[in-house]
Amino acid sequence: MALLVYYVAGIMTEGGAVAGSDISHPILREIEQAYAVSWLVFIPVLIVILGTFNRKPAALVMVVSSVTAMLIGIGVHGFSAYNAILSAISGFNVEMIEIVANTPSNMLESLLNRGGVNSMSTTLIIIIAAFLLAAGMDVSGALDKLLQTMIGRAKSVFGLVAATLASGATMIALTSHGGVTALIVGGLFRDGYRDRGLAPENLSRSLEDSVTILEPLMPWTVSAIFMATTLGVPTVDYMPWAVFCMTGWMFSLLLAAFYERTGFGLKALQGKAKSVIT
Repeated sequence: MALLVYYVAGIMTEGGAVAGSDISHPILREIEQAYAVSWLVFIPVLIVILGTFNRKPAALVMVVSSVTAMLIGIGVHGFSAYNAILSAISGFNVEMIEIVANTPSNMLESLLNRGGVNSMSTTLIIIIAAFLLAAGMDVSGALDKLLQTMIGRAKSVFGLVAATLASGATMIALTSHGGVTALIVGGLFRDGYRDRGLAPENLSRSLEDSVTILEPLMPWTVSAIFMATTLGVPTVDYMPWAVFCMTGWMFSLLLAAFYERTGFGLKALQGKAKSVIT
């Protein structure tokens, strides 16, 4: 669905022709002048991909990838060790490179002047605040009361999935952090899925469709702030084009409704007969 929307939008707006003639070529020329582009620059990306598929600790993979990128910057692109470390802390700046024949364009500055640990300070503060808010709601019993009410209304597989989606969306709106929400909602709904003969993968998918992909649509959440800051585009502006995020929960409900009638669409718990699922 997302690919279809983007394809139609691309044809109707003629975005490809505009980008190719007015934006891409000048920036590409500046990048070629500033960097020694070769296969070596893909090594940090490959480290992240291989580490992900091999299920290595995320923090370790990111550190190894970052250090490798810094070494490539020093050895291949000619950056000083000082600038490499400075980029990791306060972010990269085009003043660290020399553009042949002219000064860096505003587009190149907008593309490259960003990053660093310092740029994540606002996001980290919001994460800490989200954990504190969730902890206060948990200690007061508000979270348990809210989620137990939703669980109590789930009388079928469709109702269970719908309750999970509603709980996840409500919780992410309250806590602003997907990690907190997934842990709390997942723990409370685990028994409900098992009792109805559904494998844990179904709960995981429901959490993804109600927490992970809805979080970037709420401007006050951690993911939305990160994406808006990184892209330089306000949440309300990119929201209409986040087709996958907008429609994922619909397909979860569709699969749940389809499963109750046909037995297909969800994964049954191993060893459970389908006759007891509904």
